[in-house]
Amino acid sequence: MKVLAKMGRDMSSMGLIRSASLHARLSSRRVLFDQVLRRIAVPPLTDIFDTDAILHTDAETFVAYLLRSPPSSTLLGWDDCVEEYESLLRDLNSRYVGLRTAYPVQWRLQDRTALALYALVRLRRPSVVVETGVANGHSTVVVLQGLMRNGHGRLLSVDVNTDVGGLVKGRERERWELSLLPRRRRKHALSTLIRDMVPIDMFVHDSDHSYGWQALEYTLAWSQLAQPGILFTDDAQSSRAFFDFCRRQGVRPGLLVDRGKVAGAVGA
Repeated sequence: MKVLAKMGRDMSSMGLIRSASLHARLSSRRVLFDQVLRRIAVPPLTDIFDTDAILHTDAETFVAYLLRSPPSSTLLGWDDCVEEYESLLRDLNSRYVGLRTAYPVQWRLQDRTALALYALVRLRRPSVVVETGVANGHSTVVVLQGLMRNGHGRLLSVDVNTDVGGLVKGRERERWELSLLPRRRRKHALSTLIRDMVPIDMFVHDSDHSYGWQALEYTLAWSQLAQPGILFTDDAQSSRAFFDFCRRQGVRPGLLVDRGKVAGAVGA
């Protein structure tokens, strides 16, 4: 009887060990599954609103948060920026008329987001702006017009296609340089391009919105961002990359909610 009892205890222990081992394997797989899901799934807006980011629904407070001061405290006031942008927007809209756009018009920046980007260029007066993703060139023109108004600075745009920037006209091209990444080894090419640059005053992401590519761009840009500098991203809601990046860097981003899309930015 004692032998049978000992055998029972041994078998029970082995069962517990197997159960614990199975639980550990399942837990490990669950962690891996959650990590993969975090990278491939588009986060619901409720998840974004649950972050510690500062949410804005108007461009003025968004810009003020990034500049750490009210726009009206600068020599150029907010109303000046709005007036200039409205004139620019009328001009941009006229450029679309009769233009055989190579890319969907809905890819353009939303108006509040474009106004915020224009105001940041005008008020921060960057020397070097880097933009990834050009398409028809809507945001490209917004940045270039701001640089032209400043009488200072240049824009380096990065894309993989040659048929981009159809909206860019005339003297705007004097401050513009377009670099094309090869179809193969894009990551290496982008890394080399950004690491060889002088410090970047403003970085604008609007290219591939997958988690991996966004994370790569944010990391590369942050390493070359001037002090002070601004990292700006359109479509921040497309993945969790921007929020994960900000958490790793210990910075609190500003978010601009604009017609169902979310622009994000953080200052260095």
